[in-house]
Amino acid sequence: TDEDYVNTFASGEKISTVLALSDKPEKSEDSVITTFAIYDETNQLVSFSHDTMTWDSMWYHNYCEMDIPGIPANAGTYEVVILFNGSRIGSQKFEITA
Repeated sequence: TDEDYVNTFASGEKISTVLALSDKPEKSEDSVITTFAIYDETNQLVSFSHDTMTWDSMWYHNYCEMDIPGIPANAGTYEVVILFNGSRIGSQKFEITA
């Protein structure tokens, strides 16, 4: 629901995102490198990290919940870009408040 969606967080607060597929994902034990790149409002890279998981372990039915690492502590507007094996799958702007 809309009440569950927020994009403003206090400094130090954990941020998660949920990805959804229209159908259940195909089964695969292939490794997936998930990359998180966070940019500030001047489009400067402020955080970059990755994690490796198997495709099957990432999904519950057709949902994938991920904690976003490397969240900046400084107040401001940011954008996280998420990639699977180097391919951009999406991005989301968010705000950090003091």
